[in-house]
Formats: sequence, structure tokens, C-alpha cells
Amino acid sequence: MNKTNLFKYYRIPFILSISLAVVLVTQIYKGDTVDLILLILGSLLGTFFLDLDYFLHTYVLEPADQFSGMLKDYIKSKDYTGAFNYIIFHSDQVENKTLNSALFQISLIFFSIFLVRSDVSIFFKALVISIQLNSVFRFFYFYFQGHANDWFWILKKTPGTFFIIIYNLVIISSIGLAIYSFK
Repeated sequence: MNKTNLFKYYRIPFILSISLAVVLVTQIYKGDTVDLILLILGSLLGTFFLDLDYFLHTYVLEPADQFSGMLKDYIKSKDYTGAFNYIIFHSDQVENKTLNSALFQISLIFFSIFLVRSDVSIFFKALVISIQLNSVFRFFYFYFQGHANDWFWILKKTPGTFFIIIYNLVIISSIGLAIYSFK
């Protein structure tokens, strides 16, 4: 396992986050350098937010699990590249994910629309939209690997293709609405 695996895995989410930053800069940037830095930083950090799910599983939800033990070993030995590679190649061992799920995505729709209309820092606004955008990529990543049932664990069965298409259109439309509503 090496750094090229990380690059291959994160290149599309990174491109999505950079693209989001460009869109937000062109749509809402008002000339403040600090806001520009916060906006770009929030967009980029959204790339990695969904991986917190595996650390949440390891340290809070299932600390005695085999996956958790291996991930803790990587962290203890300060092999962070190995830890992320382990997450990439063994993510299917974690069931009922919290952040990588339809339940989190639906919750994020309402949270992002509320947040972008509020007076919180531009960092948090960009972060939440980036998380939402990267969750769409992550869904398709799971879906095309045959793990869509992991995403819809709350439903107890994988929905059909028509539902998945409509579901993703709603999620993508909500991202557009959040960007449009950004103030």
C-alpha cells in the first residue's frame, strides 16, 4: 500500500472540491482575503470529512471490532498513509456507516440549506456544501462496487434503479439550491 493508492482514490473528490471552490469564489467572493482562504479551506476539507466515519466506528461505536483494531494499530505506529489505505481497501468491513449513508445525506440537505442562509463563517458554509458534494461521489463509489445496500442500511433493502436516480437528482438539486442560496 502506498501513496499512489491515496492519490487514485482522492483525485476525483479533490477535483470536486476544487471545482466547488471555484464556483463559490465566482458566485459569492467579495474581495476579502481571509474569506477567500476560509472558503477554499472549507471546500478542501470537505473531501476528507466522510472518512471520519471510520474513525468514529473505530474509537466510539465498535472499538473491539477487527477493523477497529487494525486501524488503531496503523494510528499507533503513526502510519497515516497506511491507515487511509486500510480504510480505502477495507471500508466494506464496516456496516451501518453513520456518515456514509442515505440518512446522513438527507439530513445534510436540510442542514446545508439552513447553514448557507445563516450568518456563520464562510468556512462552514463551504465545508458543508463540499461534504454534500463529496457524499454524492462516495455514494456512486459504493454503488458501482456493489455496496449500495451499505448506503441504504436504514431501509433494510436496496432500492431499485428508478428510486436511486430520483434520489440522486434530489441530492444534486439540493447542492445547486445551497450554492444558489449562499449569502
